[in-house]
Amino acid sequence: MGATTDIIKDISAKEFSAVYITCTAANLIVYESEDDLAHIECRNVPEGSEVEALGDILRIKLKRPSVLDIVLRDPFRQATCKVGLPGKLYESFNADIGLGNAVIGAVKCESANIRSGQSNLKIEDMKVQKLTRLESGVGNVTITGLESGPLEIKSGVGNVKAENTSTAGLDIAGGTGNIRFDGKVQGNISVKGGVGDVDLVLHEDPSLHSGKYSLKTSHGIGKVNIEYIRDTNEEADAAETKDQADIGDAAEQGDTE
Repeated sequence: MGATTDIIKDISAKEFSAVYITCTAANLIVYESEDDLAHIECRNVPEGSEVEALGDILRIKLKRPSVLDIVLRDPFRQATCKVGLPGKLYESFNADIGLGNAVIGAVKCESANIRSGQSNLKIEDMKVQKLTRLESGVGNVTITGLESGPLEIKSGVGNVKAENTSTAGLDIAGGTGNIRFDGKVQGNISVKGGVGDVDLVLHEDPSLHSGKYSLKTSHGIGKVNIEYIRDTNEEADAAETKDQADIGDAAEQGDTE
């Protein structure tokens, strides 16, 4: 088997304004540190892996292990990468996860681009000013407490679940798996499901919309349910219930706008 190593580093937040993580075969945890240092702790990762701040970018690149190394790896010596980031605004946050689960929490950035191959991906309490792009091959995508500009999600096989989430637009393309979104969307909505149910619970604040916006859903096999929740007054709540029934029926037939 290939040799493994541990990498433990503390890097000042002044040395970088963007984050790039390549985690090919390890569990990844990103959290907010309690000081002005980035705390990186990689355990049992292949030799040749790199952690450095260069050109205003924090780069964490874990070397790809061989297939044999992955098959013969000791289950009690899992490869892990823990990254504590100081609580400042980053220009961008980028993560490429291959094989291994990932939990990414409390990151503040202008844009986020996160890809996972065969892993369960959790996004918790992130704040993204512009576009958030998530892409998953095989595995569930779970989002809680995200505040973002437009949110784009592409999923191959696995459930997509977003709760307590607020975005400036929503575009979800799912393959096989259920899709559920529960939150506020201040813009256009497009949800395409392949095999699985689509469940949208939209907490609509009328003050967020200055004009019309579109809502489109399509799916292959599965049910579509769309619900509006408006915490304003009883008259508005009654109107939203009627809208829900009308749109729900249309969604079952195909596209809704």
